Amino acid sequence: GTYDLAEDYPTKDTLEAGDLVSVDTLNDGHIVKSTGAYDQTVLGIYSEKPGFRLSQAENMIDGDKAIPVALAGRVPVKVSTENGAIKKGDYLTASSVRGVAMKATKPGQMVGK
Repeated sequence: GTYDLAEDYPTKDTLEAGDLVSVDTLNDGHIVKSTGAYDQTVLGIYSEKPGFRLSQAENMIDGDKAIPVALAGRVPVKVSTENGAIKKGDYLTASSVRGVAMKATKPGQMVGK
């Protein structure tokens, strides 16, 4: 089953389910793949099959592709071992690889455990 609540955000970027997304600083209200380690604008994770989806219109917002971003719940995410192996209970943050999370080892924006 699906276990997350997602909200649609528009994007001009090429995204896949499981990508870590951030605020697009060039396009108001849009999202992009996370842009670097400990990205301060990280927002959430592209949810492939949300259990509940908050949406304005089907698949488009203001002419751009609409992407469901998980706000709460469980959702698969792309990860890297850049900061070491990830264990149950470790916090996740943006890695140096665009759209990929890593284990957080210092304070900053987190996207979950």
